[in-house]
Amino acid sequence: MVIECKWSTDSFEPRNVLAFSRRYPEATFYVVAADVKRAYSKRYKNLSIRFVSLPGLTSELKEKTKALGRQREQK
Repeated sequence: MVIECKWSTDSFEPRNVLAFSRRYPEATFYVVAADVKRAYSKRYKNLSIRFVSLPGLTSELKEKTKALGRQREQK
């Protein structure tokens, strides 16, 4: 998982995240920014990046954790 924090989504530059994705292609990518009112995803080349607020990130991570717990219980 990659989390990049910005004050504004306008200041996000995908170059570093794209470089990281070449080394870790299975990673999930987030940009957390103060000006995100509603979460959305955006594609850069072949990479999908999720833009969220800090409360939005917390919520999404809680949901992912719950889903992983359910998967483990089923095994």
